Amino acid sequence: MLERGQPLHAFDYTTIAGRGLVRNRARDGERIVTLDGVERELTPETLIIADRDGPIAIAGVMGGLNSEVTEGTGTVLLESAHFHPSSVRRTSKRLGLVTESSYRFERGVDPGENVRRSIDRAAYLLRTVAGGKRATKTLDRTYLPKRRPSITLRPRKAKTLLGRDLPADRMVEILQRLGIRTSEGAGALVAEPPSYRMDLKEEVDLIEEIARIDGYGGIPEDLPCVKVAPTMVRRDLILQRRIRDTLRTLGFYEVLNYSFLSPDLLGLFGFEGETLSILNPLREDQSVMRPSLIPGLLENVRYNQSHKNMDLRLFELGVVFLKGGREERRKVAGLCTGLRWEGWWTTGKEGIDIFDLKGVVEGLLESTGMGGIDFKVLERAAFFHPMRSYTIIVDGRDIGVMGEIHPDITYRLEIRGPVFVFEIDVEGLLGIEPRQKVFRPIPRYPSVVRDISLLVDDAIPAGSIEEAIVGMDPNIKEVFIFDLYRGKGIPEGKKSLGIRVTYLSEERTLTDDEVNAIHARVVERLKEVFKISIR
Repeated sequence: MLERGQPLHAFDYTTIAGRGLVRNRARDGERIVTLDGVERELTPETLIIADRDGPIAIAGVMGGLNSEVTEGTGTVLLESAHFHPSSVRRTSKRLGLVTESSYRFERGVDPGENVRRSIDRAAYLLRTVAGGKRATKTLDRTYLPKRRPSITLRPRKAKTLLGRDLPADRMVEILQRLGIRTSEGAGALVAEPPSYRMDLKEEVDLIEEIARIDGYGGIPEDLPCVKVAPTMVRRDLILQRRIRDTLRTLGFYEVLNYSFLSPDLLGLFGFEGETLSILNPLREDQSVMRPSLIPGLLENVRYNQSHKNMDLRLFELGVVFLKGGREERRKVAGLCTGLRWEGWWTTGKEGIDIFDLKGVVEGLLESTGMGGIDFKVLERAAFFHPMRSYTIIVDGRDIGVMGEIHPDITYRLEIRGPVFVFEIDVEGLLGIEPRQKVFRPIPRYPSVVRDISLLVDDAIPAGSIEEAIVGMDPNIKEVFIFDLYRGKGIPEGKKSLGIRVTYLSEERTLTDDEVNAIHARVVERLKEVFKISIR
């Protein structure tokens, strides 16, 4: 094998039932103990070498222990064969067994005279080195054609590809130096590659060999003529670019994870019945296609925390596989954990909370032109914290989820601290018409600000109060919730909100009396609808 590139196999002749070999397909459920001592189950797709009683070798991969040559072997049967690369490759991968023999067969060995010459060479070595005696003549069963199909080489085609005119005599000389027999045809050359040059299959392969031997330096330098034409602007690519740019601007780092995950990890998230399994995975912990980007991001957190990197802002934009693999969707997921950045607005020692994530999601959606952004409590929390998980809504459509990962999952993954994540369906965003940005001139008249401090039931969303105020009067330009408090001095089941309302007219300066009148109507409206009390 090392001398001629042809794998061989030696059997103990006395162990072969019926003293004969056959090449066959294995029966379903048939088993063999290979030379490494492992019992392997075969399938009907597996090509085997068998005797009268059953398989004694896996063709092109490894022999069986039942016909192994030992110190007590007196008669050796040599086998030299050619097996199709794809057959050996499938068998090797299915069994998870890679050998020196399979490595060579997968890449192709010489199917011609080398098969016979190699076994003759091995027999010669056994006779001269080990003192063996050749017992019988070589049995030859050939199922391949004697000669390979010829290849037509057109000098005009060679000139077109190489950019230079080589004489036909020069081409013939180069090919014959490579062991390729040539003859003249009708305006072309007919080439017959040797059996060991299995890479020569088409006309371009021969032209490449001619260029290699003649020298690439002889190919003239020439600038190609390139036609430049405008390309179609694809909205999905623009959207993906905008998402990436926005999240990077917000301080997030992009990660690229494998599309397959561990079934145990996905089972932890409750995805058992919704996944697509890989028939022949590279590893057991990468055997299921991901139905969500979130598990992969949590694996990134676990890895980073094990290396003392605790403050993380990560995102990934990629494809997930839903409904058992019958549907593919492109999504974007983001994750943040640890401490806030240090700045004038924070000490840098405060932990990230759900409102930081909400701001990220709002900023991301607004940058893509989305409007009507809202959040509602997630009905089925799944792997989220049941009180801190929300559905993301754009123009009345559910396009994603966000929230804090359930503490039980972070504990089992050995992740410290709360972790906040979001996942948005990018293809769902493509189905929503983005809102056009309209320029408005800077106001010519001053604005007036009024604050309201109120008590309201804890179950009432602050966003509902904000929406109610905005639509009450055209002179109300902005409503901002600047404070939320629960605790000492606040009755149980209540919360204190601080709301700042900005009043502004586009036509004139509002007087204090006008602002006070509008503000009084706002307070009365809130008392009527939400049963608030002013603090």
